[in-house]
Amino acid sequence: AEQLTFFSSGVASSLWSPVNNEMIVVADTDGNEQFQLFLVSGDAKSIVPLTNDPKVRHTFGGWSKDGKQVYYSSNKRNPRYFDCYVMDVETRQARMVFQKDGILDANALSTDGKTLIASEATSNVNHNLYVVDTATGQGRLATSHTGDAVYNIIGFTDDDKSLLMVTDHNRNFQNLAKMDLESGKITFLQDENHDLLGGELSHDKKTLALLTNRDGYGELSLLDAKTLRPKRLPDLPKGSIGLGGFTTDGKVMALGVNTPTKNTDAWILDIAKGKLKQVTFSSLAGIDPETFVEPTLIKMKSADDVEISTFLYLP
Repeated sequence: AEQLTFFSSGVASSLWSPVNNEMIVVADTDGNEQFQLFLVSGDAKSIVPLTNDPKVRHTFGGWSKDGKQVYYSSNKRNPRYFDCYVMDVETRQARMVFQKDGILDANALSTDGKTLIASEATSNVNHNLYVVDTATGQGRLATSHTGDAVYNIIGFTDDDKSLLMVTDHNRNFQNLAKMDLESGKITFLQDENHDLLGGELSHDKKTLALLTNRDGYGELSLLDAKTLRPKRLPDLPKGSIGLGGFTTDGKVMALGVNTPTKNTDAWILDIAKGKLKQVTFSSLAGIDPETFVEPTLIKMKSADDVEISTFLYLP
């Protein structure tokens, strides 16, 4: 591994352009949490600030499919609220596309750039989704509901008419669902008594990666995005898994893997060949790996007869 950036604070996140050898890097100054957006070349010899206002916090959403625009939210208008913006990367010109007195995130942009999906967090367990016309700045509430519900966006379907998401709308667990943008109807594509931790679409929108919390372990699934048929996967280490993104051609995926006996490291999954390879090897700082323990998964009933999964570590 080679360090590319040397900001005064750590990098909060980064995301490669879908078309060019460059990335958006999110970083703050001396830990002040007033995050700014930087355009960084693949070799990091060019670092260009796209935003540069120490009084404003920016939350990055993503790239447009053609790599010409980025979308994000910021509290530039009012420190209490976050509005949604779209910026032309070449000209550095940004325009507000959705304004609301609330805490907004810019979640997804349609292929043609005409529709933005914005989420509003009213609490940690309750969200609203808005379908925004980026030309007029008008946003329509698409998730009218009672009670609490979270809506975590995966992305637009290939026809831009629906959204894939992870939600617990009217149910106890967060499952995969599809929402029709015109009607707002939500159709669940699975019914599991486990939480879906997240999902990611490949750039060509042909492959859907899902991460499930199954009894405390992260379980990766790869599906055909249209038919939802599972793709063959090699055996993965049992532990926590993080989705690291697809290559542009959708043939390879990066993963972060952490197990009870292994540090978090980067792994590469060759989807076509069904092969998995570890590519970074973090130091154990001199600790004897023989002292690490694989836990035993045990299940017990709670007082109200709910089954609870527990890891038992024995010396």
